[in-house]
Amino acid sequence: MSCANLIPAMAPGTVAAVLSTLGALGVSGMVVMRQVPYMVVALVQALILASLPQLHHYSPPQLAYVLRGCALLSPSGLPEVWLDEWQSVTAGAVLRQMPPDALDAVVASLQTLYQRQNWLPEDGWLGELLQAVEAQLGDYGGSELRHLVVALAGLEVRPHNGWLGSFRAAFDQRVAAAEMAPHEIAGVLYAFTKLGELGWWEAGAATPG
Repeated sequence: MSCANLIPAMAPGTVAAVLSTLGALGVSGMVVMRQVPYMVVALVQALILASLPQLHHYSPPQLAYVLRGCALLSPSGLPEVWLDEWQSVTAGAVLRQMPPDALDAVVASLQTLYQRQNWLPEDGWLGELLQAVEAQLGDYGGSELRHLVVALAGLEVRPHNGWLGSFRAAFDQRVAAAEMAPHEIAGVLYAFTKLGELGWWEAGAATPG
């Protein structure tokens, strides 16, 4: 019996846990991302189908990590019907309940999906995501700040000036506390260059926008 044959009997929490764990293995490098093994791809595809009617049962962090697993390990992209359902379930209060690590997983997954199949959520949803992230920027570590702004640059998403001001405050706090390595600082500045906002950065404080 193949692993895929066991999936229909799995509870929603089990499907979410398996997809989340596979995504974590991809991030850690234990699954070679340049050439994902066929058996892993087939397993993930079966899990994606199983998860579609279960998404509304998942917790906010589970939704984030499931997206990461699906995005990382689906070289040909994700079905748009799955993405549309995920976007519908993961909005507003759900995004606001995600911790920084989960939000970071969402943003990184969106960058993967954008590069792989040119897919982005609706503008209104992206605005809700940015609001959820802004509310927690003070809890982001140095590497998380770098990952966040690099991903936004890759998505070609330019937050409003108020958001950029909140990001700058969190960044300055981490730099002042010597909590950011030189390569992380360079990564942030490079991302702002890609966003066309280095001039704003050099000017200092932002005005609400």
